[in-house]
This record gives sequence, C-alpha cells and structure tokens, in this order.
Amino acid sequence: MINKKFKNALTTVARLFNENDIDWFLMGTVNHSLQGMKRNPNDIDVIVRFERLEKVRRFLENYHPSEIEKLSDKESAFELKINNVPVEVIGEKRIDKYFNNKNEFLVDKRLNNTKIPCRKLEEEIEFYKRLGRDKRVKEIKRFLDSC
Repeated sequence: MINKKFKNALTTVARLFNENDIDWFLMGTVNHSLQGMKRNPNDIDVIVRFERLEKVRRFLENYHPSEIEKLSDKESAFELKINNVPVEVIGEKRIDKYFNNKNEFLVDKRLNNTKIPCRKLEEEIEFYKRLGRDKRVKEIKRFLDSC
C-alpha cells in the first residue's frame, strides 16, 4: 500500500515530469502498488531516456539531487528526496521500445488526477528475470494469476 507521503511525492514527480515534457515511467514497488499489489515501498523508481537525464536533474534542482552516477554503459542515475521520500531517477539507453510502443509495455494509472505511466507487470517480470530476482518474479506472477 502506498502511504500518503509516497502518494504526494509521486504526484509531485509526475507533475514535474509531465510539465517538462519528459518521457518517463514508473517501475519497482511503487509501480506494483499502483497496479494493485500489496507492497511497502522504500523509494520511487523512475526511468527516463538517458539523453534527458541531465535536463531532468536541472529541473529537480530545488530538491538537491545527487550527482549523476554511471551505473553501466547503458544507464546512469541520480537520487533525491521529495517530501522526505527517496526518489531514484535512472536514465537508460535501451528504452525506446517503451515509448515507441506505449500500449504494449506501459499502462497509465491516475493518482490525485495526475497521469502516472507505469511499466506493465509482465514487463517487470522480464526485468526481474534478467536481474536473477526469482522471488520477485514469483510474487508478480502469483499476483497476476490471482487477478
């Protein structure tokens, strides 16, 4: 379940990203919660296009983001807190498929009348498989089977 503090932080993130015309989507436990799973998230995970990461960091400057850290050849990230909620913004080079075929990979949810693009749970399964996180894969599959 997403508590009020997380809902307010996520609404702020969504509003800022949407107002600044950034292609983005939510992943991780907050994403799972928005799609009906029972989760206790620790942070908000947002994915953006790699080449927009610096722009995103600039318009979030009021929230004192960390420096951008290179995670791999294909992704970099920075962190910040909004309303004392940790937010990780990850810029990825290999995400064009999500924005070119939104209906196939993403689902829009609404929170406080704000559009939140979320990675479909089926895509989350594929992501966690690549990470070798079998427990998370089973949890999501079990949830989808129960729907």
